[in-house]
Amino acid sequence: MKHRPFVAGAAAVAVAVALLATACRSNVGTGPREAPEQPAAHAPSAMPAAPGAEDGAAAFARYVEGHGTAEQRAAVLGHVTRLNRSVPQDDHVNTYLATDHPEAVDSRTRAIVRAYLDWAGPGDPARMLVLYNASGAVMGAVRVADWR
Repeated sequence: MKHRPFVAGAAAVAVAVALLATACRSNVGTGPREAPEQPAAHAPSAMPAAPGAEDGAAAFARYVEGHGTAEQRAAVLGHVTRLNRSVPQDDHVNTYLATDHPEAVDSRTRAIVRAYLDWAGPGDPARMLVLYNASGAVMGAVRVADWR
């Protein structure tokens, strides 16, 4: 009897970890992937601070407003709060994007990623795009090369 609360607690933790891992490794792309996805463990658990993150988000939103699809506009406009482009991390650069979305929704996440890739263009040096939700937690991470 003494072990039941621990077992129930351990089961709840295991389920939470599995759900988080699924959300972070979500295959929000379509079509075959040539390389394995970037493990979520490499995404910082909190968005790195950088000057100009709000300006980056505003520039991104202006692009999406004029060039994005209806789905991209719905996912990005009024929802992207900060965007840090090409922040150095170890031997590569990543892009970090904060949103006010409460959770990951596959179609919305896909729309944000596609809009970012259109805006950044093929010369963008980012290796990974990391999306954060309203509470600042990682909502997804994708390898940019897998989406090009």
